[in-house]
Amino acid sequence: MKIRVQLVETKQIIRTYEVDGVNSLEAAQKCAQRCAHRQFQPNTYMMQEVPCAPSYSIGACEIIEC
Repeated sequence: MKIRVQLVETKQIIRTYEVDGVNSLEAAQKCAQRCAHRQFQPNTYMMQEVPCAPSYSIGACEIIEC
């Protein structure tokens, strides 16, 4: 029997941003999101980037021939 199995690899990266000159958590979160999306944010910079081990999940299975 021949079977085709598709694996989906998920890579997770944890980034830590430092935001200066804001007065609420919500404003700091929005600044960090803008910085993560490569938008200009002068009061925000990335401090640390930690790559995690990838995880795998089954995407699809298909029987090609019996």
